[in-house]
Amino acid sequence: MNDKPNPSWNLDYARSLTLDQWTDELNNHFLQKIDREVRTFPFREPVRSIIETLSLENDEYANWYVHSVSFSADSCDFPTTALTFCSPQPFTEGRGQFFDAVPVLDLDFWGEEMYVIVSQAVLHINDAAVITSEILDAWADVDCAPDDDDSCLSAIVG
Repeated sequence: MNDKPNPSWNLDYARSLTLDQWTDELNNHFLQKIDREVRTFPFREPVRSIIETLSLENDEYANWYVHSVSFSADSCDFPTTALTFCSPQPFTEGRGQFFDAVPVLDLDFWGEEMYVIVSQAVLHINDAAVITSEILDAWADVDCAPDDDDSCLSAIVG
């Protein structure tokens, strides 16, 4: 994994790839860039508002799944689901119950709380191999997450 764009990278090259080749391209040339982009989600809307409302701290741990690829005139577009793991700030445990947020780790059973914020986003890779993204929606409910399956093009799962 060298995370450097293929020297022949451009949108024409991208359009020529099969789905299997896309998996290799993402894993060999874009994995770290995608991970860095997804790790900005807790600092951007609407994820930031959920973290603030529930008084959470971003644990800087995220899983993400790239589901498919499509093309627009100026980029390759990747529907993506990101899971951001967060812990309550000190003395704010249980606050999620007031906002219909269910922790994935329960305080009474595990001795700590952990929330997962699920984000639906679209990643874009342009002709210069620069990655940008837009977050479409987010929830503090892990039941909104996709099943962990083999149908995604690329993923980081802890």
